[in-house]
Amino acid sequence: MSISGFKENWFKNWFGEEYIEVYAHRDEQDAQDLIRLIVKNIHITKQTKILDAACGPGRHACLLKNWSDFVFGLDLSMSLLKRARQNCPLELVRGDIRALPFKTRFEVVVSLFTSFGYFFDDGENLQVLKEYHRVLKKGGVFFLDFLNASYVQKHLKGETVRTINGKKIVETRRIVGKRVEKAITIEQKGRQREFLESVRLYNLFELKALLNAAGFKIQKVFGDYQGRPFEAQSPRLIFLTVKKARQ
Repeated sequence: MSISGFKENWFKNWFGEEYIEVYAHRDEQDAQDLIRLIVKNIHITKQTKILDAACGPGRHACLLKNWSDFVFGLDLSMSLLKRARQNCPLELVRGDIRALPFKTRFEVVVSLFTSFGYFFDDGENLQVLKEYHRVLKKGGVFFLDFLNASYVQKHLKGETVRTINGKKIVETRRIVGKRVEKAITIEQKGRQREFLESVRLYNLFELKALLNAAGFKIQKVFGDYQGRPFEAQSPRLIFLTVKKARQ
């Protein structure tokens, strides 16, 4: 694979067992706070059909199961879906967020922990939002939890090094044009593996435009998992939207 191909397909290479190991330190309190924010602002019953798009190992989907019996998780990675299946009973489907393998069926779609902006073509990122719109029922809710570009630019840590289970993990972060990239190197017993994360740095106005173009009406914009209003240096950029009827 060419260097450009490696970069553009980073998500196919990265989201496996190594990803789970590197992110094992994630704060579960953050996940719980985010789910509380969701259920506080969205009417969810045991019958509500929810799609967690790019669900990963099911960290958020498993918490949503406390509120609904119909939580579906979708991810491209078989490794992450396998881990999600081990974590709790979910309806799991392998698929690409650009072409969801569903007909219109959901009352709620969530995209959490910056599971958006993966693609180098803005048109493909817009296509993702259009797919979420397509699979939502009339009046359905789309909840997007994304990074705040200005916060990332100000607080970006250039390099961190840590050891996990005898493996040296080196993470190098940088801003490249309109994207934030993180190179991950995993070293163990003389063997070295390299991975990449790359996410488009959409700002508030760019994301508003994309959501509108995809057919969503924005109801609220939060700046953190406690539900505070969004400000320039909020740590997150979180949208609560509803599906607009197509003209």
